[in-house]
Amino acid sequence: MYLRGNSSKKDGRRFSNKVSLKVSILSLLILFCMWMVYYFVFIRRIHTAFTHFFYIPIALAGFFWGRQSIWIALFLGACLMAPYALVDSSVFLVEDLLRVIVFMGIAWVIGTLRENNLYYEKKLADIIAGISIPTFVINKDHIITHFNNACEALTGFSAAEMIGERKQWMPFYSKEKPTLGDLIVDGASEEVINRYYQGKCRKSSFVQGAYEGEDFFPEVGENGRWLHFTAAPLRNTRGEVIGAIETLEDITERKQAEEMLWQQVYHDALTGLPNRMLFNDRFTQALAHAYRNRQKLAVLFLDLDRFKNINDTQGYNVGDQLLQGVAERLTDLVREDDTVARMGGDEFILLLPEIAQAENATKIAKKILEAFKQPLMIGGHEFYITSSIGIVFYPNDGEDAETLLKNADIAMYRAKEQGGNNYQLYDPMMNVKASERLVLENSLRYALEREEFVVYYQPQVSISTGKIIGMEALIRWQHPEWGLLSPAEFIPLAEETGLIIPIGEWVLRTACAQNKAWQEAGYPPVHVAVNLSARQFQQQNLVETVTRVLKETGLEPHYLELEITESIAMQNADFTIVMLRHLEEMGIHISIDDFGTGYSSLSYLKHFPLDTLKIDQSFVRDLTIDPNNKAIVIAIIAMAHSLKFKVIAEGVETQEQLAFLKQQQCDGIQGYLFSKPLPAEAFEKILMRDVSREKPY
Repeated sequence: MYLRGNSSKKDGRRFSNKVSLKVSILSLLILFCMWMVYYFVFIRRIHTAFTHFFYIPIALAGFFWGRQSIWIALFLGACLMAPYALVDSSVFLVEDLLRVIVFMGIAWVIGTLRENNLYYEKKLADIIAGISIPTFVINKDHIITHFNNACEALTGFSAAEMIGERKQWMPFYSKEKPTLGDLIVDGASEEVINRYYQGKCRKSSFVQGAYEGEDFFPEVGENGRWLHFTAAPLRNTRGEVIGAIETLEDITERKQAEEMLWQQVYHDALTGLPNRMLFNDRFTQALAHAYRNRQKLAVLFLDLDRFKNINDTQGYNVGDQLLQGVAERLTDLVREDDTVARMGGDEFILLLPEIAQAENATKIAKKILEAFKQPLMIGGHEFYITSSIGIVFYPNDGEDAETLLKNADIAMYRAKEQGGNNYQLYDPMMNVKASERLVLENSLRYALEREEFVVYYQPQVSISTGKIIGMEALIRWQHPEWGLLSPAEFIPLAEETGLIIPIGEWVLRTACAQNKAWQEAGYPPVHVAVNLSARQFQQQNLVETVTRVLKETGLEPHYLELEITESIAMQNADFTIVMLRHLEEMGIHISIDDFGTGYSSLSYLKHFPLDTLKIDQSFVRDLTIDPNNKAIVIAIIAMAHSLKFKVIAEGVETQEQLAFLKQQQCDGIQGYLFSKPLPAEAFEKILMRDVSREKPY
């Protein structure tokens, strides 16, 4: 049955089963010899024995030429046997004529059987050839009988070089190995198949006796391909396995999409390290393994020292590159089975399983501190960074993930308390976190009383005119010991403790008063944007507070813009609509900050009385190199304009970003390309420059 999948009937005969042919010839030769011996020894009729010799060519003719072989039988009988019979005896003539009729009958029967067999083989070959799925068939002797066009395209091997050979392994393996079809033909057990394919195969739920699986085959294609393969047994009418059919499906693109999705879900987008979700999963498994085997493991909680100052002074682009450099160094310092994860911000965590002694973990901590002594090169500049590390051990410092992480965090804050750039082992007596929070809370109260807070201003610039159209007020804490602190370092605690209410009102009053002072000094009037925290916005007396501040400072309402984040707006959408309408009625402008990072619904967004959407800097940062970010920015601008909102892009740092935003008709920009946040004195110089120039940038 050596039929090529897309061959003709003539081709099918050419590739007839060689084994069957040999068996047929051998059987006929044996019968002929037995017949000759019988007639010669017992009957001594050599003529009869000789004429029976022609059973062999008649049978072979029927096997090769089908029913057309009847003419060969007639020709042989008439031309070879009849003349011999006439010479010998007329009696033999009648017998020979009868033999001719028998020969023709044999030729007819064998030819009919052969043509029927060829018909079904051709039908099977046509079916397999027409299948778009790569398919090949092997017989019970592991010889390829079909190899369709799709299989040729996938493997790069032609049917001509595969059919009739035991080469089914060649497209998939560098050395000769059985394929799944070979194992099925051999009747291999499920255990054997699983062992051979290392558990990557399973029984098919659709075909009895079939198996399917997925694996990567480096030999297929230029760079290897992921294939889903299914092999099923071929049986005859008696249920005996006479071969196997194997189908292949190229699932490389699906696997790549799955890998990309898995990478996005379980890995940090910036550094490529495992994120909190993947770390928690690995941590749980490591704890279970340590418990079963009575082993120790260590966790190192690492936080970069004063990293937020780098973000504030150098910009997020530099900060991101620093985080990427830190991730690379940490990865180089640990073992292959260890896990380095980014928990968010500038926090990293290391999971070290199978730690025999505490010294092994402290050695890693020392290596990290030593490695950070070497500067990180970014944009041709050297940046030195240090870290604080807290270390805990299982089971000494906790028996569950939550306890261990909490204690590691406490130990890390102890390291920071010691000035940073060191590591601390957890001590049950530590209560640094609670003490630090209490100190910070008391400092916040004193800061407000001692006027340690300052407001910085970052300009918002019109893309079309290049002139300043507004400014955002940003609070900073000039701590007498810790230096200038960004909002991220104290606003979360202020929000939690309620101190955000007086602090937020102070920022609002300061910004409004400063804007009014600049207007009275003769500078062109622009609006000032002030951020409202979640707790501030949820205040029932917010409208009264804003009204009072505007009255006290003398600033007209339309020169004030209040910003809320997308997430705050959607916490209680109905309340948000009511509150924003009250503020709108006062003449105050409303903007949604960090747009695109939340989960706002257009059904609500269109009902919000908004003036401006601010595109979050995370989308702006890579919009010239990331097609996804580019598409998001384009969609936000188009949607905002369709809703009659203005659009301001945050975090604009390059001319390429500006050019793209200008092309998309974005209304304004805010970012380091024009100016970083500045104290009032420095910002006033920007206003002076804006008055004297047509386009400041």
